[in-house]
Amino acid sequence: MSKFYDFEAEDVMCNMHKMEEYQEQGFEILDFPCNQFGNQAPGTNEEIVSFCDAKFGITFKHYAKIDVNGADIKWNFTKFLIDRNGNVVERFEPTADMDVVEEKIREIL
Repeated sequence: MSKFYDFEAEDVMCNMHKMEEYQEQGFEILDFPCNQFGNQAPGTNEEIVSFCDAKFGITFKHYAKIDVNGADIKWNFTKFLIDRNGNVVERFEPTADMDVVEEKIREIL
């Protein structure tokens, strides 16, 4: 099973980029599962980690399940881009274009 940082992605100019280039620049993904949206994460923390690792081969950090319902979180997979000083730089809806997300990540690296 491939790990996230083993993947390559093509940009809009048809250039290939290894995801590990972001890891080397200090980029990190954190996973905070939540079961408040359509019962998508009903298992224990251990079951969720086991499922994600087996199904997707992810290598980023998993954290304990949290409750996130509120005015700022409308649905699962909301993404927050946080700079090295801990400031929220950008918030992305689950439907956000990943090219836009990547562009913002590049800006702060």
